[in-house]
Amino acid sequence: MTNITRRSITSGAAWSLPAITVAAAAPSSAGSPPPPSIRRAFSVTRSSNVLTVQSNNDSTSYYQVLNVTSNTKLTNVRASVLVNVSGLQFTGSTGWSQVTEDKQTYVDNGITYYRYFATLTAPVPAPVNGTVTIPSFRWTSATSSALKSSVYVNGRGTIAIDGTDVIQIGAYILV
Repeated sequence: MTNITRRSITSGAAWSLPAITVAAAAPSSAGSPPPPSIRRAFSVTRSSNVLTVQSNNDSTSYYQVLNVTSNTKLTNVRASVLVNVSGLQFTGSTGWSQVTEDKQTYVDNGITYYRYFATLTAPVPAPVNGTVTIPSFRWTSATSSALKSSVYVNGRGTIAIDGTDVIQIGAYILV
């Protein structure tokens, strides 16, 4: 003979509720689209006195915003690099503001960096299949003297997506 009590029924219900809740939550999170994000790879090259930063929108250098819809508002699109050399004068690119050196310095691993940035002045393109490809750019900085023997660079992309700043930061590389 089985003894069923109110306590055994309540205990069984408590154990079964979490399983039902977890099973119900899984489909909604699995179907949620990923949030917008930046995918960026800038090409950086140098010779003895020339530093070049570019985004060609090809397989090796690009600047894109992923997971967006036609209703997503993209503003304040910036491309920037941190370089351990101050006073560089970069040429600009069509559709971008003049490259400017930030007055603030940044320190990483004991190395002081100076930020150079430009803001997109051309209209932001419409998304294609959920991706916005930011217009390409090419900055070239020639100096009359040789660049330091160890030039470190860090590329960054910054965009306000629906009013919230999103930043994609690359690794520091030696060029």
